[in-house]
Amino acid sequence: MAQLRAALILPPDKLAKVSELAACPVAGVSFAAEDGAAAEAATPPPDAVVHKAVFDLAHAATDDAAAARLRLLRRYDESGLLLDPLYKALLFADRGKICRLLASLHPEAQPAFLELRDADADVVARVREVMAQPRAGEGRLRYPLMCKPLLACGPASSHELAVVLREEGLAALRPPLLLQNFVRHGGTLLKGYCVGRRVHVAQRASLPDLVGGAEGPAVVQFDSRQPYPTAADFGAAVVPPPPEDGGTPTWEEQRAAVERLVRAVSAR
Repeated sequence: MAQLRAALILPPDKLAKVSELAACPVAGVSFAAEDGAAAEAATPPPDAVVHKAVFDLAHAATDDAAAARLRLLRRYDESGLLLDPLYKALLFADRGKICRLLASLHPEAQPAFLELRDADADVVARVREVMAQPRAGEGRLRYPLMCKPLLACGPASSHELAVVLREEGLAALRPPLLLQNFVRHGGTLLKGYCVGRRVHVAQRASLPDLVGGAEGPAVVQFDSRQPYPTAADFGAAVVPPPPEDGGTPTWEEQRAAVERLVRAVSAR
């Protein structure tokens, strides 16, 4: 069988992490770094492309190398060489678009959310307005609110999240933002990944169950790349876990539920 060639079109720091791949073939696949500035149109196209298009999209306006990588990816995309069309991959750069997609799939399961795309938006006024009279499709916001930058990848600021427990905590936020109702989830986060027909579900520690309006901090900010805040950071806002009465789904039941959701999203 002929050896397959995969192009690594990645930012320098990401490329350094996988540099050992270029040393020798893996399972019959050879890996080679490519960048938009050096790639020649006459170069035989690769059989597969490993990329971070979301990162390059976020930086293309201010980083010539990122813009060059994105142009190269668009060229490969036009030739049908990317596993997913580029527009689908770039969908994940925008948390608001993802929320709207998920809401269209399963409206009753999607937490109420609000997109603030204008950098000059009055966060307090807009949240008050939606809490008082939500528009069609928005749902009714309530505290606590999970707050995230709309841009999901690229600059360090895309990982700067916050939980707002009372209105005064909104003063710490700067649009563009996505605000969502915080959903109690027992301090456990389930992450589902789908490649082709294979689904992998992982479990990790998450934020404690919380209630809005309690005494203590009005907002808790954190970096999602670092360990999450603990119950001590939220003070009186923490809700004690319910007693174990046998009604909690087993790990097998939880995993099966996540797999169904992941397959539905993948199909969409």
